Amino acid sequence: MTHFVTHKDVDDLLHFAALSAATRLKIPYVEWESTEKLLAAVTRNDSALGQTLSDFISVYTAWFKFQEALLAKGKGTSLDAAEHEALLKVTADRDSKRQTFIATLKNGL
Repeated sequence: MTHFVTHKDVDDLLHFAALSAATRLKIPYVEWESTEKLLAAVTRNDSALGQTLSDFISVYTAWFKFQEALLAKGKGTSLDAAEHEALLKVTADRDSKRQTFIATLKNGL
């Protein structure tokens, strides 16, 4: 397993998601805020969207950490059955929460 996603990629994606939510809610002066501050502002303005964003951030981070743990163990493509199932689960969770977040941004406001 080669890791093509870096910590910076993850940070950038999650910041973009938070910035998108804040912008959608028309929260002013968000351009230079941290992801954490954006999440807090989104949650204050729309608790449901804030929870959806928080869920997405959590599962995306869990997916990335799982991949990192496999790489730290020297695992390439030789995953055992349990690791393979766990990888499928964290990937499905990530994809599901991403779709929920996107749908909420498009339709939920």
